Amino acid sequence: MLAAVLLLVVVGTGLVVVRPGPVAGWLGADAGPTAGAREPEAAPVPVLGLPAGTAPVPTPEGVRAALDPLVGAAGLGSRVNVSVTDVTTGQELYGRGADDGTVPASVTKLVTGVTVLAARGPAYRIGTRAVAGATPGEVVLVGGGDPTLAIDANGFYPGAARLDVLAEQVKQALGGTPPTKVTVDSTLFPGPVYEPGWDADIPTGGYGAAITALMTDGARVDPDAGSKGAERYRTPDLTAGRAFARLLGLPAGTKVERGGARPLGAAPAPPGRPPPAPSWAGSSRLR
Repeated sequence: MLAAVLLLVVVGTGLVVVRPGPVAGWLGADAGPTAGAREPEAAPVPVLGLPAGTAPVPTPEGVRAALDPLVGAAGLGSRVNVSVTDVTTGQELYGRGADDGTVPASVTKLVTGVTVLAARGPAYRIGTRAVAGATPGEVVLVGGGDPTLAIDANGFYPGAARLDVLAEQVKQALGGTPPTKVTVDSTLFPGPVYEPGWDADIPTGGYGAAITALMTDGARVDPDAGSKGAERYRTPDLTAGRAFARLLGLPAGTKVERGGARPLGAAPAPPGRPPPAPSWAGSSRLR
């Protein structure tokens, strides 16, 4: 049962933010066969087998002697949580901060992936919208939390929604009114953009990014730089807004600011001004 749950979690998480693969079909994806796909292989032999009958029984003293030098390393910081239990006898062999509540690092991604799939389902699409601003020609780009959003066809994530497609929809909706300003709305995620415990080099060093509701290519400066070690933008939402402004034809250097989208039910546009209806950027699926 545990193996099955972990498999589902890994599939769900990978399909949300990485690349679609053969398992996409298990979650209801409609993609065709992947080029070069191989036939399913037989279930692998478990990596860990039962201990040999002559293997020594682990003792708390032995485990402590092996782990204390490791978990006490200065590089791990002052908060290290470890719990070691003998799966045969159920005896606790080692504990260090085992009863302290803590966020289990990247394991949280698994819980998040399962939660999203359970709440929304594998066919749910994360949308990015553009709506009318408060002044004529102002366009508000509203982030929906899609980290895979691309600027154009050269994005990092295959099949992601694209800002250039949305820009064309907006220009058609504006009719004869030229775009004059772009405002970004990333208020869907109101919390801090960086985790307080992150090292100073993480935000732009390639293994993490500012957590905003609006970003392109996972906030990567260069989508071709690879999955890890890629420099990230410090303000991904404003960067996405500037790219959108260029796609709308605004002059280089046009200032892009943060702001809120016009609420539903707001006063209609003045006579003679065609209001741009909310336009979807072809949202990205949870797959």
